[in-house]
Amino acid sequence: MGCGSAYFATVLASDFAGEDVEYTGIDMSKDAILAARRFLRKRDRAIIGSVTAMPFADGEFDDVLYLDVIEHVADDRASLKEAFRVLKPRGRLIVSTPNNEAWLTDTFFCEYMHDHGHMENQRAGYSAKELGGMLQDVGFSVEKVDYSNVLFSEFLITLTKLGYRLYKPRYASQADVIEVSQSSLFWIHKNIVFPIGYCIGKLEEWLLKPALNGHCLIELARKP
Repeated sequence: MGCGSAYFATVLASDFAGEDVEYTGIDMSKDAILAARRFLRKRDRAIIGSVTAMPFADGEFDDVLYLDVIEHVADDRASLKEAFRVLKPRGRLIVSTPNNEAWLTDTFFCEYMHDHGHMENQRAGYSAKELGGMLQDVGFSVEKVDYSNVLFSEFLITLTKLGYRLYKPRYASQADVIEVSQSSLFWIHKNIVFPIGYCIGKLEEWLLKPALNGHCLIELARKP
């Protein structure tokens, strides 16, 4: 849901290489879908559509990923109802969104470049209780609540955003990232900044997460 240029599809294709796993992405941006189709495998698909009225059958999917999108959707509850509808019984939904109770919320580090193009930022994020309550209201049971991007990783993300802004002043959609992916800036980020940031993120989660919740809220829910 809200697949953008299908970055996570490529990650899943690598993680499940050799397994009979199919990916379907949906996004309201035509540019993003055209970019996504360049990276998907032949058995995968990406279509233009709304996350509040998806053109899929009831119970069509085993899992639904809803990553950093729900905060941009005007009718967030309707989108969760759609996720519930298209999932098979015992299907899983993973939602990630900004945590509006994190200690860096409402700071420059969390807000910089958070809204862009047609994806107007509808809300700053959710609390775990608020998101969990909505999930339960539409029929899900929440099985796990987790957080990431506690401290130093959030600073690295902001530095990355600054670098992207210097390369291209405005991003109208996620498809614009395709252009940047051909640059030396992206190579540095992918091969140097990201590996360092990943290690720092794992370390800080182990050290700090018991005391501080991260800026990214992640909830795993299941359909009965």
